[in-house]
Amino acid sequence: METTRQNKIARLLQKELSDIFLLQTKSMPGILISVSAVRISPDMSVARAYLSVFPSERSEEIIKNAAVVPNTWGLLRLDDNDTPETVVVPAGKVIVPLPVWQAQRDTLLTRLPDIGVWLASDERPEELAADVAQLPVIGVDFPKFTDGRGYSIAFNLRARLGFRGELRAIGDVLRDQLYFLQRCGFDSFALRADQPPEEALAAFHDYSWAPLSAR
Repeated sequence: METTRQNKIARLLQKELSDIFLLQTKSMPGILISVSAVRISPDMSVARAYLSVFPSERSEEIIKNAAVVPNTWGLLRLDDNDTPETVVVPAGKVIVPLPVWQAQRDTLLTRLPDIGVWLASDERPEELAADVAQLPVIGVDFPKFTDGRGYSIAFNLRARLGFRGELRAIGDVLRDQLYFLQRCGFDSFALRADQPPEEALAAFHDYSWAPLSAR
């Protein structure tokens, strides 16, 4: 188990590295390097930093408004040893988990419009009722493509809470879901790494129907 001193040093290094990478990537539009975690060895001799590079080779593009575009947002996921209260949110445009938003809301509000929030499939969209008007993007996570709870979350965000920003599907998102995700209110899609965005565009034309009254 990591000691308090190890955790303190790890958080300081994580913040310093995040600032360094932010400075180095200012001249590289669309590129974000996120320091997701730092681990310190028990004897304090080795620090191991875990990086997420956005965009990566396979996730550099998303589908937004039925077009393939560069992904300019990083996605923060909590490590097993992270807590919502203490995790360092990287600099730049980042979509954070709902618990992090709730724990660090006052600080993150000052970073709008460069902060978004994502919801797990077992979280309630009503938790963001007071914030939907100011958030530029809300993500909904699909832990498995067969998990349908994200569709209801999207519908409630649009129809009941009036969210008008970018609604992004993240996680195990496949081509075959896109048409139905769009009908529920999603307008951007971060596909699973093995799903080429250009090929997935055809999914929006897989089906066509009209209301019974129009037939």
